[in-house]
Amino acid sequence: MSKKHYVQPTGIDFRFFVTPTLSDEDQSFLEDGVILYAHRSRLVEFFRDVCVSFYDGCDVNEDGTILSNDNKFGNQMVVKVVFTTPIRAVGEREVDALFQIMKSTISEFIVAIIQNQSDIGKMSRKYEAKFKAFLFRERIII
Repeated sequence: MSKKHYVQPTGIDFRFFVTPTLSDEDQSFLEDGVILYAHRSRLVEFFRDVCVSFYDGCDVNEDGTILSNDNKFGNQMVVKVVFTTPIRAVGEREVDALFQIMKSTISEFIVAIIQNQSDIGKMSRKYEAKFKAFLFRERIII
């Protein structure tokens, strides 16, 4: 009899490039929007905590590394959204498909919030956003 393996994600991390830099008011609006989305999409069944961080004057490369550029302060920023504290494990065979769905739906929704294309309200001004990186950490549970 073969054992079924489970994977417990320890966190998923999204990084977005935004121009211009989000105002303090819009940073709070985005953070609230991400938390609302976590509840609407049932992400709270997988992860207990969400953290949204803002890095003014920064860029992000394709591997997710955040790069500082003092000349861009006030003109661009990186928004990092991390879901942590896993609640449940996922079957090893299902984990890739689940993460691909999470990657596409969550990133599209966050870009929509930033670009005023979501149903949760509007930012105070117009922003451009690009999804730049998705990182996830996992451990296998036997």
